Amino acid sequence: FGASYFTGSFSEQAERVEARAFGVLVSELLDRLEARQQTKNFRKRLQVLRDKCMDADVKRRWSFQQIVNYLDD
Repeated sequence: FGASYFTGSFSEQAERVEARAFGVLVSELLDRLEARQQTKNFRKRLQVLRDKCMDADVKRRWSFQQIVNYLDD
């Protein structure tokens, strides 16, 4: 994380870089989750979050507001 630090402001582009970094973190978490039945829905939600944060098209990556909204559901 830290792209916003180097830009001097938290622009939309920097936010998308940070969202990708967050997606990498979520991906690491998924790698460590045990594949138990009770975590199936949680795992699926994390996979969706990871994919939205790590979209190859930067403009389609979620903003942190979208991430927060998704996590609040």
